[in-house]
Order: sequence, then structure tokens, then C-alpha cells
Amino acid sequence: MNLHETPRNIFTTIRFHLPNLSRVERKIAEYLLKHPEEASSLSLAETAKRCGCGEASVVRFSRLIGCGSYTEMKQLLSTQQDSEAGVQGIRIESEEPIRELADSICSLYIETIQRTMELNPARQFETAVRYLSEAKSIYFFGIGDALVPCECGYYRFRRIGFPCFFDADADMQMIHAANIREGDVAIAISHSGLTRHVVRAVRAARDAGARIIGITQSSRSPFDKYCDLVFYNAVSDITIGKTIVAHRLAESTIIEILYAGVVSQMPEKAMQMLLASSDVMKVNKEDDA
Repeated sequence: MNLHETPRNIFTTIRFHLPNLSRVERKIAEYLLKHPEEASSLSLAETAKRCGCGEASVVRFSRLIGCGSYTEMKQLLSTQQDSEAGVQGIRIESEEPIRELADSICSLYIETIQRTMELNPARQFETAVRYLSEAKSIYFFGIGDALVPCECGYYRFRRIGFPCFFDADADMQMIHAANIREGDVAIAISHSGLTRHVVRAVRAARDAGARIIGITQSSRSPFDKYCDLVFYNAVSDITIGKTIVAHRLAESTIIEILYAGVVSQMPEKAMQMLLASSDVMKVNKEDDA
């Protein structure tokens, strides 16, 4: 798989981690976001002094946001432009014109995908594709509207010949988790990282020796610690009832990329399976008039 590396945006990454930071980490993050130009020219000792913390805390923070060193973090602060406060969902006003609603939603979705790709390096996708290509079976776990990307992934991988397991019922998902074995791969989705039955399912799958690919918005949650690989989506939905489903689009995009990557590893077999399934599904199509 030869996936183009989307440059990691340090500002997107800092804002992504912001809700889960400790008090000291938050002070560092807020200083960098407010004063990136100044921070890019300071020594480690000077930055620590500005943030009111020790030098070791600044170094640890640079590693937390994916930088190999404090110097790399300074370079990114210097060379990358800050952007707006991040993907925050939209507010639907009373009798808002449909054209404005359409523009807002389309912009939100485009920005969500772009920033999600900025959070997840190509090497992460390449490792996940290798896991899936080697999988004996693939399992999908999620509840609520997370069932949508799960079901999409289930159909995709079934059509190219992988034994897959998915069920909308939470109890059945736990039964699947009990039957998972070493050599299998689970794809689990929990936007909050706190969905109880998803966390328990991936824990059971991990204990059984399966590889776990997680998709979430939370960088520090019980969900993360049971996953071999974690993909992060960049959207933080602030709408009442979390009605904007941009995060589901990001999750579906991640699964689509993984599917395409697996197909690229086995193009002839995948094409053969797709043609065979297309042929048998012709029975569901109306004849041309």
C-alpha cells in the first residue's frame, strides 16, 4: 500500500488532545496555541519558564503530540499556520435557508476528513492493512450510529472473501467477542472511548489474542489501552444530542481506506470475488424496460 502522507498539523493535534490533558499539559498546550511564533524561537528552558513547569514536562508534551523532540515541535510551530478552533459541529438556527445549511454541512464534512487524516500517519494505515490482510476472520464492534460504519466495513470485507462477523444487537456482539481467537482482527468504534459494551468486547478479544483496531475521538480512555492500533477522528460534536454525524463520516473514511489498502494487496483475488458477488446479486436488479 502506497498511501500519500498527509502532513501532520501540530495545531490540529494539540487541539485534539486538549480535552484530555492534565493541568500542566493544558498550560503548555494553551501557551503554544496562543503564542506559536514566540514559542518557536525559545529554548527549552525559556518555554518551560513561560509555561510555569519543568523542562521535562515540555519534552513529554512534545512526545505526546507525536514529535520526536522539542526541536521538532518548534520547527512545526514555525512552519505550520494555525487554523480555526477545529471541527466543532454546526448550530442549526430556526428557519435557516437550506443553501446555508448545505454549505455548512459540506464544509464541516470536508474539514473533518482533512483533519482526521492529519491525525493519522500513513504508517498507521499500512500496519492496519497488514493486520487485516493476514486476518483469519474480521469482527466489528460498535453501538448506536456507530453501527453504520461497522456494517459498511462488514459488507466491504465480506465481498472480497473474508469471514466477517457483525451484529446490531449488543448481546450478540458480546457473543462474537467470546468466540474470537488468535489470528482474528477486530475493528471497534467508540467515539467517546467509554462505550461500556465496546470496551468489554475489545478487552475480551484482546485477551483471546486477537489484534484490535480502534477508532475513537478520545486519546486517553479505557478503550485505547486494549487496542493494538488506534485511529483518531478529529471532530468534537458540540451540538445538543450530538446530532451531527461528521464523526461517523470520518470513521467510514478510515474503514474505506483500510478496505482499499487490503484490495491493493490482493487485486486479482479481490476482483474475482467482487465480480462473483456482483453476478449473483443481479437477481436483485430489475430488468431494463
